[in-house]
Amino acid sequence: MVEDFRGWGNRFELARAYLLAGRLGESVTEFEQLLSNYEEARAQSAIEAVKAYYLLGLAYEKSGSRAKAIEEYQQFLKIWKDADPGIPEVDDAKQRLSHLKAGA
Repeated sequence: MVEDFRGWGNRFELARAYLLAGRLGESVTEFEQLLSNYEEARAQSAIEAVKAYYLLGLAYEKSGSRAKAIEEYQQFLKIWKDADPGIPEVDDAKQRLSHLKAGA
């Protein structure tokens, strides 16, 4: 990977592309790294930064890491607890969290 293309937004898109391609380990690694740093670029991409918790939850869930998926969905929903109704990721995270907690 060329370092010039490793900015926050590009790394977010790369992590999401890994998730969509089923490259779950790489997706998890990228999202974990993105969320471990509080940098200006992350602050400027606030919506994506919050969605990264949701997408990391998806990657964990698809990887079979139930407990970690629960943690990420909870963090995502905690941040967006006052979100406008009808945001697809919020609704999906609530549904997934409910199923995971129920052991489904």
